[in-house]
Amino acid sequence: MKKIILLFAAVLAVVTMQAQSVNGTWRSDMQIENGPDGTYQTYIATFTFNEDGTYNQVMEVTFSSQPAQTMALEVASSVNVGGTYALEGDQLTLTPAADTYKAEVLSISVNGHVTDDASIRSQVEQMLNSDEAKTESTQPETYTVAAANDVQLSLTDKEGEMINCTRFSTIQQ
Repeated sequence: MKKIILLFAAVLAVVTMQAQSVNGTWRSDMQIENGPDGTYQTYIATFTFNEDGTYNQVMEVTFSSQPAQTMALEVASSVNVGGTYALEGDQLTLTPAADTYKAEVLSISVNGHVTDDASIRSQVEQMLNSDEAKTESTQPETYTVAAANDVQLSLTDKEGEMINCTRFSTIQQ
């Protein structure tokens, strides 16, 4: 019985340590995805994990609809979603709440020049706030967590894609 209690205490200590290691705000390295047609997308994610099991994620996304050299249309946007999270062992599950989804256009450039064209902005906002975009952004996700230390956090999704994050307070210093 004593061994079981000690084992339980050790498991609880590990889970508690892991939970403490994700609490706080983390910012990812910039991710770059190049399309086969010369388009590209970059994004940076900021995750805030609260002690009460809630989280908020802000994705800053830049998308170019044409090869980067021409920059025919470049859109910078922000997508914000929140919900709850659960950390069991090294598995972190994010469960977004659909009613927290908010997307906005930060800037639009056409041929390398910032534009305030209302029709372009309206089309992009409709795309960002479409039911398809909301559904895609509010699906539960599970990551394998590897926290090298109190400063670095790595999240690996089921496809093996890794998101490397740095504790935000470290970035600010």
